[in-house]
Amino acid sequence: IMAGGGKNPTTVTCTETYNGTSWSTANTMITSNRGLSYGGTINSGMIIGGYAAPAGYNNQTELWNGTSWASTTAFPRNSYQGLTAGDNSEDTIHYSGYDAPAASSSVYHWNGTTWSIYPSMPVAVWAAGRGGDASNAFAVGGQTPTFQGTMQLFNSATPTCSTTPFCLATWSGAAPLITARGNMAGFGTQNAAAVAGGYTGTAVACTEEYNGTSWSPGGALIT
Repeated sequence: IMAGGGKNPTTVTCTETYNGTSWSTANTMITSNRGLSYGGTINSGMIIGGYAAPAGYNNQTELWNGTSWASTTAFPRNSYQGLTAGDNSEDTIHYSGYDAPAASSSVYHWNGTTWSIYPSMPVAVWAAGRGGDASNAFAVGGQTPTFQGTMQLFNSATPTCSTTPFCLATWSGAAPLITARGNMAGFGTQNAAAVAGGYTGTAVACTEEYNGTSWSPGGALIT
């Protein structure tokens, strides 16, 4: 599923779903947004934050049930090009993102109803690559505003914050990217990840693969 987006200064609400062969239109988002973050699946997803002209940066949160979008409790801060990790819209974390005038390191967990604070990231970034789930996520690269290669790993011993303030969660560092960059696609897990494309001042096609220890070059994007 793909939703929102646009090209400065315009933003859109359109939603499209992919069935393995082709794209088809679906019910639109409630709020027009670009630079939003996304998580979940085609049947249980969510979008957070973004930017919509002329209102600017926002903390809008919408849930997707496989058919339509619904507004829910707003994210605790504005977030532009932040990251969301989770397998459904009832267990996700949102981390990083731009909250004017700077990148934010704050992290929050969503349990389907409310947001709870998690331990902050070591390095505040936006436009990073991401992967994993709500218990074992990662952020790699991004901007501070300089382009970064840093890899940051999140690990939580329990999926909610109901009994402990910080969910017994921790952040740690890992091997950096070969090419520091932002605005890349990231996917995989903490032990088998990849990033592709991105921006270093110009658009790049390079791909890197992570084996749990280090990054190595992969096949470049076609475009």
